[in-house]
Amino acid sequence: GDQYDNKRTADPENYTITAPPADITNVRPMTEWEEMSALVFAYPSYAIQFDQATDTFVTIAKYASDYGQVWILVDGQQSETVFRSKLARAGIADEKYGTVIKFLRTNFETFWLVDFGPLPLIDSVQDTYAFGDFRYYHKRPQDDAIPTVLGRNITRLGEPFPATTFRIPITTEGGTFQATGDGVCITGSRQIYNMSCLEGACDESIITLSLQALQTQSYAVEMRGLLAAYVGCKDLVVTHSISDDGTGHIDMYLKILDDERILLGEYGRPFDNSFQEENAALMNDNAAFLEAYIKPDGGRFQVARLPMPGHRPVQDWWGNCHEEPFTYINSTFFTGLISAGTVGAPGVFIVPLQKEFGWTTAEISSALSIRFI
Repeated sequence: GDQYDNKRTADPENYTITAPPADITNVRPMTEWEEMSALVFAYPSYAIQFDQATDTFVTIAKYASDYGQVWILVDGQQSETVFRSKLARAGIADEKYGTVIKFLRTNFETFWLVDFGPLPLIDSVQDTYAFGDFRYYHKRPQDDAIPTVLGRNITRLGEPFPATTFRIPITTEGGTFQATGDGVCITGSRQIYNMSCLEGACDESIITLSLQALQTQSYAVEMRGLLAAYVGCKDLVVTHSISDDGTGHIDMYLKILDDERILLGEYGRPFDNSFQEENAALMNDNAAFLEAYIKPDGGRFQVARLPMPGHRPVQDWWGNCHEEPFTYINSTFFTGLISAGTVGAPGVFIVPLQKEFGWTTAEISSALSIRFI
């Protein structure tokens, strides 16, 4: 093992895989359109240097606080102080602190809470919730622990009881998992490929499998069984991932709108490069497969298409510039509020933030860090 294995071994209460829920029959994962009472995001101290990202977090907190509570995870006094001062300059009323806007100090490494945060599990009979906790990146153990840490400390944010956390033996990110209210769960081929890599040898053939073959690939079968046991999925549908997207996440090209409707990206001619042509075929295959798919209850999906805005040059953390596929689809609902984010996208799913509010692409990009509960 290495230092990251040692940290997890020394802290079994935050990392050891748990047994699944005792009665999974009435349990389902949270949907994208769930009625919600609070929003939570992570604001680490390193984000202070990014003025546009910080301003975006503040803007989201300001307007979301008119619709529900805002829970802000901070990694120390500095990040909390800076964020509170920004909120004050944005005109947040003092009476909202502690009642609507709440801070929780804890240890974490990044702001990608949409990927390492908890998956709420709803018991429709008991009218209660618990947290599902996927394994996260090996070299980010503090991020990996957040679902359990948040569940244990959620009373500090005003909840009456701690949230039970079920730690799931699947390594994945929140951006590559979505579910319907009737238990159909969706992931992407890159997730199945990544599972092969974790076994020690990446199986390149997975990327070229047909959608029919992907559904019965051994890692897909394994994931389907674990999701059924831990989060209540009635089935798992594996879609084609975008070929040249660095994340491999389905939220870059797919959005479940409700139990019957899915929004899916579409690449149209003329293509600017070979990736767009390849992805056009992959997304068209996804659309046809999803429309033909028969759900466990006998229902079907309607698939609407949304144009993908192509590729743009992006500078990464190390100063390297390269072309990245952009998207309008990556978004999250919060009751009456709609927020969205992409890797520097020039617009969003429903509200064109750049046009209407003057947001820069960097500001819109930072919205990816949100997870709504």
